[in-house]
Amino acid sequence: MSKTEAIQTSAQNAEVILQSSWEDDETQGTMILRAAVVLVAGAFLLWAQHNSGISTSRDWGRWVGAAFLCNLVLPLGVVWMLFGQGLTRLEWLKDQKHNAWNYGWEFREWKKHLKTAAIITLVMLPFLWFYSRVPEVRTFYDAYLPEINSPVSLLWLVATVILYMLCWEWFFRGFLLFGTAQGFGFVLAIALQAGLFGLAHWGKPSLEMYSSFIGGALLGILCWREKSFLPAFLIHALVHIVWIFLCTYI
Repeated sequence: MSKTEAIQTSAQNAEVILQSSWEDDETQGTMILRAAVVLVAGAFLLWAQHNSGISTSRDWGRWVGAAFLCNLVLPLGVVWMLFGQGLTRLEWLKDQKHNAWNYGWEFREWKKHLKTAAIITLVMLPFLWFYSRVPEVRTFYDAYLPEINSPVSLLWLVATVILYMLCWEWFFRGFLLFGTAQGFGFVLAIALQAGLFGLAHWGKPSLEMYSSFIGGALLGILCWREKSFLPAFLIHALVHIVWIFLCTYI
């Protein structure tokens, strides 16, 4: 056997051993413990974010930075460093029933998801317009959103809202949904992420706060079916961009 063949054989053997050890480690107890860690970590990060004392209108950049840290960076650290999991589909896994190992980072159907998001946003447009006319809501968002006084500030707000929604949606419909589904099953996982999503809207206008529990459940069902958080991200981002224009210019 040549030196090159020996190296290739050793690499293949190492890959088989690694795959076997990861697969063998997927006991029911391990998955339940992982789901519990995801739930506790997610609840703590939400609590820390919403008790940070950061004002969205005065410190919008810091608020988005806090979301980037609490909703994206730290949960990714849990997945990569604590669990030793990646964000790609592992084709060699024997049990693909839940396919939760990639935590919703599945973008192959992005055109389909973008079309779905556009249709849902158009359907919601009359309601968004009506809701933006409610005095209580208008007063809240005038204080919530940063002031827009130039095209640059508008672009800055739109760009940061897109980033914020990416972090927000992966946190709920990626990290929490797929992380807890691994041990608790997808039905309970959908309910848990919807509950935390609704609580994260605490303090917002009452209709928005209560409807967010239902919206979180519907988005959870959609993302679980598609095995991707992308549909929820696109829907939430498009709706918020429309919302910015409704609250600012109409």
